[in-house]
Amino acid sequence: MSNEYGKLPLIDVLQPAINLAEDGFSLGPVTVQLWSEARLQGTEATKVFRPNGRTPKLGEKVFNKDLAEILRRIGNLGAMGGFYTGEVARAIVEAVRDIGGVITLDDLASHVTEIRAPLEIQYKDYNIYETPLPTQGLVALLALKVFEKVTFRRMKIEPTPLSL
Repeated sequence: MSNEYGKLPLIDVLQPAINLAEDGFSLGPVTVQLWSEARLQGTEATKVFRPNGRTPKLGEKVFNKDLAEILRRIGNLGAMGGFYTGEVARAIVEAVRDIGGVITLDDLASHVTEIRAPLEIQYKDYNIYETPLPTQGLVALLALKVFEKVTFRRMKIEPTPLSL
């Protein structure tokens, strides 16, 4: 998409994510809760979601140097050379096989991205676009159409506290 429609080099688009992965970011309450509840499979998942052998605490800074390197590789080599073939593809195949999955290097190398027209609705004064099936884009658009009919001022919505 970046090559076809973007104005910036892919590496420039990915640089903020590379910086976050490399320099770290502090975890918020929702992320801490989801990470603590995650059922992990494989050594890579454990390495990412349980750095130092435990779930990070609220506000703790986490780093993912491996992700930074993968994003940098994709930025420099493109999706095919940086992800679907080569070192990253081999790591994906190995990680999936480690947890009993089935994927091959040929599966990844034969990937073809299908570009289709987005779904579109009018929501209030905005045109909202979403990805078509088989994604959840349709559900998001349907939810917006429902919200169009709801007056939130009359509703008492209390925030739900997170259990940490």
